Amino acid sequence: MRARAAGWRTAGIALLALSGCGGDPGASPRAAEWLAEEGARVQALGWLGARAHPADRSVEVPLEAGSTEVAGGMVVTEVLEAGPLAAAGAERGDVIVRVGEDGWLPNKEDPGLDLMRALEAEVSSGVDPIELGLLRGGQPRTVQVSHGRSPLEVGLPGPSDRLGEMARAGLDRLAELGAADPSLGAGGSADADAAISSLAGLAFLGGGSAEEGAAHAGDLARCRDRVPALVRDQGSQLGPWGAALAVMFLAELAGPLELEPRMIAMSTDALTVSGGEGIDWPADMPEGTIVYGIQTGGGGDLPVDLEEILSDLGGLEGGGEIQISVVGGPPGQPLELASASGGEEPPAAEPVDGPLWTPEELALLAGDETVARLELLSLAVDRLLSLQLESGGWDPAEEGMAFSDSTLATNQALLALGMAERAGAPAPCEAIRRGLAFVRSHTNDGHVFYVDTPGFDRRREAGRAAGAAAALRALNCRETESFLSELTVYADRHAGDLPSADAGVPLHVLNAAVLRRQRGPDAWAAFYRDFRYLLVALQDPDGSFAPCPGTAPAGPGLDPFLAGGAARTALWSLVLGLQSERLPVLGARARNPLQSPMDAEGLRVPSGFSEAAGAVLQRVIEGAGAERGASDGQEAGEGEGE
Repeated sequence: MRARAAGWRTAGIALLALSGCGGDPGASPRAAEWLAEEGARVQALGWLGARAHPADRSVEVPLEAGSTEVAGGMVVTEVLEAGPLAAAGAERGDVIVRVGEDGWLPNKEDPGLDLMRALEAEVSSGVDPIELGLLRGGQPRTVQVSHGRSPLEVGLPGPSDRLGEMARAGLDRLAELGAADPSLGAGGSADADAAISSLAGLAFLGGGSAEEGAAHAGDLARCRDRVPALVRDQGSQLGPWGAALAVMFLAELAGPLELEPRMIAMSTDALTVSGGEGIDWPADMPEGTIVYGIQTGGGGDLPVDLEEILSDLGGLEGGGEIQISVVGGPPGQPLELASASGGEEPPAAEPVDGPLWTPEELALLAGDETVARLELLSLAVDRLLSLQLESGGWDPAEEGMAFSDSTLATNQALLALGMAERAGAPAPCEAIRRGLAFVRSHTNDGHVFYVDTPGFDRRREAGRAAGAAAALRALNCRETESFLSELTVYADRHAGDLPSADAGVPLHVLNAAVLRRQRGPDAWAAFYRDFRYLLVALQDPDGSFAPCPGTAPAGPGLDPFLAGGAARTALWSLVLGLQSERLPVLGARARNPLQSPMDAEGLRVPSGFSEAAGAVLQRVIEGAGAERGASDGQEAGEGEGE
């Protein structure tokens, strides 16, 4: 095989000398036989700067001494002016059949991603330029392609340097497109404007544009101005996608709800905490204290700084009972509360229909400034909730969509509501319950596997399952719930086939990326392995992203918004930016102690944190105020008597 390749290179050099290096925009008559008719599955070739479709038959490459090599081939349909392939002298109609000395493309129906794998293997080996074997006019030739790329494999399972480079190039291009058209191709549609600007805003956040001195701080500021204006304008016609993505962007802007430990005095004698274990209170702790905070340790341990908090307390004097609420520990499992006056567990709470907490409770827990900070996000949540249908879903078109696309907007709306809750703005539990019921009813009643139904496509179904699972995780669904488990297993098993799906690829890959990022570094490494070649293939040399092969122009989900290059670049830059730690709300790393665990039916009970440190705290404040009023009156009376 090595001897054959060497002979081919000799012949190729002779051909190159005869034909010159200019790229002819047309194709030679003989090359035209490889060019498929309009509608072929044309694919981008990434940093090569070209478009190509698979050859419709095996490619027989003539070698020296009359021998031949049978290979697969990618037929070049377009060579971008500024790309490395154009600089190397490739032309429309050329058939790429080999990468490096022995890297013949496999003789299969679609060797496109195999071409990218072979190119990246050369990059990882430090080869620059890379030799490509072409077939032109029935004759072999070689070209040398320079690239200057870093290896794709660096950094796993942590951040990849190459993905970081790609993300920066995508954001640079997105900034250029935004400077030329602030609506990023929305074309006057408020819904598209909100959706695309929110995607761009999330991408800029993921790229670090909120940090001091960041390169694209001004571009992020444009999104921060544009999306709120659309949300506040009650006349703007936001649809489910624009509203959901606006909620997601605003939730990430608001950031995680951080409840610092807060104290208020109250009457007390002693307390026991789950299991009846007593606490040795500091001798200088004043009577009348309620303490609540976020547990940082595991199991049933108290926060390591609790004694320091207690020793620094000051407050009202009185008699009665201390209440302490410590949440965190095992994910979603707040500690049980018990008091010294009896040690009985609190009665079982009834499931909640309304929000898990109110602005008044939040103000008590986190202060008025937090409530003010969430005002815009809460307004966006209200606009999204106003679009929910009687069916429980969010998009009227979903009822008529193919099986594997029939809950995409609802998945996105539920993910957005989960993100809003993590930032501190709750939605009514009843609305979430109805949305989940819609999803379950359109996923074979929650059983995720093969369904003999028109429109079932296991590739797109993997993306839809990932979207539903990401929404459940954002909403703090218990890990033990079988529906969440089935969704996750199915998404993991079939997500690798998504690049070959015939529609909806960008949205489904985004769903897969979000779900795996939510689950930590190991799951993200698996996403990287499954999708790195697709990501590399889609990004052109100028940093923009090409359409996915086979994506219908008016397909499901976000596809109608992604017809423009700015929207595609925003979405894929967001996917690349997920490897950073800068999107904690979307990545579900932000844990809101007020967001109580949920089952797969959407049932929730009031958060132990909210009840003990919210409603109880309210009663404590009222009681303390009454006691102080009575005490002040008594003191005044005593003064008058004297």
